[in-house]
Order: sequence, then C-alpha cells, then structure tokens
Amino acid sequence: MFLRRKHIETLSDEAIIVEYQKKHNNKYIGVLYERYYHIVFGVCLKYLKSSEDSEDAVVVIFEQLIEKLKQAEVSNFGGWLYSVSKNYCLQQLRKKSYHTVDYSEFEEILKSEEGIVFQKENEEEMYQLMEQKIEELKEEQRICLQLFYLQKNSYAEVTSLTGFELNKVKSYIQNGKRKLGLLLKNDYHKLIGQE
Repeated sequence: MFLRRKHIETLSDEAIIVEYQKKHNNKYIGVLYERYYHIVFGVCLKYLKSSEDSEDAVVVIFEQLIEKLKQAEVSNFGGWLYSVSKNYCLQQLRKKSYHTVDYSEFEEILKSEEGIVFQKENEEEMYQLMEQKIEELKEEQRICLQLFYLQKNSYAEVTSLTGFELNKVKSYIQNGKRKLGLLLKNDYHKLIGQE
C-alpha cells in the first residue's frame, strides 16, 4: 500500500488525472489536494479575505473536482485549477453581495447619469428593478460594479480581486454604470407612471 501511494505521488498532474478518469478513485484527488492545497487557499484568501471562508472554499473546490475531473480535458492543471478557484470565489462574492446589498449606493450615480429621480414611495420597487437589471449586464461589468460600489473596493482592489487590468476595470465600471442607467430609465418611468 505504501509503495503504491509512493508511486502515485511520483506521477505528473496530467498522469494523475488520466488515472483518475480511468479508475475514479479519490486517492488521486487526494494527491492533487496535497500538492495544491496551499495554492488554492492563497487564491481564495486573496478574493474572500477570510481564512475561515478560504478553508471552507478549498474543501468545496476539491469536492467539486471529484466530478469535474471525470470528464475535463486538462493540459495545464495548475492554471486550470487557478481558474476554477478564482471563479468559485467570484461566485461566492456575488452571492454574498446579494445578501448584503444596499442599492441606495447607486442612487447618486443614476441621478447624475440618467436623470432618474428617486421617490421614497417607490424605493423598494426601484431596488428590486435594479437587482433585476444588474443581472442583465455583462458578467465583467456586473462583477466590477458590485465590487466597486456595493463592497466599496478601490479600483486597485477590484483589479486585484478580478485579475482584470486597471484600464479594463475602469471601463467595465463606466460602461456598466451607463448601461445600468439605460436599462433602468424606461422601466423606472413606467414604474412611477411617467411614460
């Protein structure tokens, strides 16, 4: 048993994946876990900013690999795993932002961008509409807007969290803000009875 385990540990990542796809034995995932735990944890910590959340994320990510690696064609496991980990973290940030969203952060932006006048009696409907319209944005715009406005990250922090270049982050925020204003404008005027 010891020799067998030792043999598996000498295999390349790609060879381990091939063996796992043939045998579906989780010991192969265990070897990858030992090799990459610290890297996945580091990626998660970069995005989630919490050791506890990052530890939980690592467990979930490796549990997901049990299914993902059965079919995936992976030529560079380290790069692929980094992308899987990053995407998982961004997904968690999106979920978390929806639970703690205060859409009033967008009020001043939209007033200045599209001339939308907020009225207190329509506030709840406006926030529901805004939540719906944010989902219609391109993924990059949505992520950047949420990180920048809702979670109060700086441009540099959004760049670090997403891996997008600084100029791209600024563009996604600016274009996302403009697009959100346009998406909201017509529906909002219908909402308050101004055609």
